[in-house]
Amino acid sequence: QPLDAGETSAPGKVQAVLWAESFVRGDVVVDNSKLGTVNDIVIHSEGQSKRSAEYSFNLPAAGEYYVHVRYASGDARPISAIINYKRPHPELAGAPTGAFKTEHLAWSTAGPFPFKKGKNNLKLSRAGPWPSINCLVISSDSAISDAVVPRRSVDAVAAAEPWDVYATAAPLTFA
Repeated sequence: QPLDAGETSAPGKVQAVLWAESFVRGDVVVDNSKLGTVNDIVIHSEGQSKRSAEYSFNLPAAGEYYVHVRYASGDARPISAIINYKRPHPELAGAPTGAFKTEHLAWSTAGPFPFKKGKNNLKLSRAGPWPSINCLVISSDSAISDAVVPRRSVDAVAAAEPWDVYATAAPLTFA
């Protein structure tokens, strides 16, 4: 059963589920047909360089949290994470998973990183071509799996209101 906005199967550990296409600013491609599917929408750079995607979300408490990324990549294409406009952490989604399509989705974890209570910002960037990114999770737990954040189904995506498909665990706030 896929998660709706705000739902987790690990209460108290998963603080935010950010579907990749829910970025508030960015110049990446949202893909549900070439590398992604209707079930597993992904973002990528379509081979272009210097792309970014920025997310805004709320956390209930300040603390050290892990950033988990579900992605697929045929090559080593690490993404830099810039958290709350501070120095980049260039260690997300760096290992090849077999290919760029969604049947090769795997999890990568980095951190923990300091986050603040309330509104936070996470910007992903890379100077070269991107991997295909499906989902980001902010969690106090260093472990993650599809059992914790299940992949979406066609029925769940089709049944969702348009705003639910792009929802996060907390309301987005735009600057």
